Amino acid sequence: MFLPLGEASIGNKVLYFKNMLLPGLVYFLGRNTHFDKKEANQLFQGIFFIAILALLVNLIEKVADIHLQSLTGYALFNQDINEIDPTGNFGLTWTFETQAVTKRLASFFSDPLELASSVLLGFSAGLIWFLTSKREHTLLFVIVMLCAMGSLFFSASRAAFLAFFMMIFFVAVIFKLYKLILSGFLLFLFFIIYLLFFASEDFYFFVLDTITFENTSSLGHLVEWLLALDSMIANPLGIGLAMSGNVGSVEDDLRVGGENQFLVYGVQLGWLGMLLYIFIIYFGIKTALKVFNQTDNLMTARIAFVAASVKFGLLLPLFTANAEVYTYVSWVSWWMIGYSIFAYQRIRHTTTKSSLA
Repeated sequence: MFLPLGEASIGNKVLYFKNMLLPGLVYFLGRNTHFDKKEANQLFQGIFFIAILALLVNLIEKVADIHLQSLTGYALFNQDINEIDPTGNFGLTWTFETQAVTKRLASFFSDPLELASSVLLGFSAGLIWFLTSKREHTLLFVIVMLCAMGSLFFSASRAAFLAFFMMIFFVAVIFKLYKLILSGFLLFLFFIIYLLFFASEDFYFFVLDTITFENTSSLGHLVEWLLALDSMIANPLGIGLAMSGNVGSVEDDLRVGGENQFLVYGVQLGWLGMLLYIFIIYFGIKTALKVFNQTDNLMTARIAFVAASVKFGLLLPLFTANAEVYTYVSWVSWWMIGYSIFAYQRIRHTTTKSSLA
């Protein structure tokens, strides 16, 4: 933060450093938290409530044909606080619409991309409760999963759609649900057949342009990635904080890249910083899976499962967005990683004592 790197002011560096510390802070809280069954149950009830409420707000937005953010002063806040002028056809930002100029809804989240990433948390939580509960008590969890999927459609995020299927595949591998993997493959095959022989011309070229990066949005991501990689090659040790990313402390005229969380850290902290971030995610997922497989505490296993599956599911959105600024899903998932690692230490301690005895 104090090194004379980059052109960002010390004030912006301090603000950006604060944003970087917050995931570490919630991880620290997770490492020092021990919930009993009732407290863990309340945590999941909160996640379920948010997933259901998000869809209800989406439905109201759809029926009223308006963005909630158009009523809350979102554009005015961006203009006065973040110095970002309204853009797009709906007076918000381009993120709130598709290329076909249809609305992308965000519910009560900051934008559709945050909603799309956050539904992974609700779906994962609903899924693990469905898989670990008696069938006569699973109606709520089915509703939560359906609500999460509904919000995913309203957000219209291609990266989140792919991330969702990646997470399903991840879950299928964990539980050895080979029929689910086969079903997913057949579904993908049917989609290819539909795209080639039955889809409308507009939809066909929309998918094709996305894959070939000829779609405006996809091309924009590619350009940002190349700019970030060029900076990292020229400055392998980084160019300083607040020089990349889409948070308010990063000035547009100084920003390098910024639509890939890995490269955002790479531009600012260099290759070592980016690799350290990747290793932290890998270690967190790996440890959470160990806890899920080894713990005797059902609630701890559920938390570890959600931590691992959400972090895995977020890998793709991290390639297309500065996703660590998504407060809800980022903070909760890092808290769960911290909780899982503390649980793993307890498991290792118990195992060591047993072997010594």
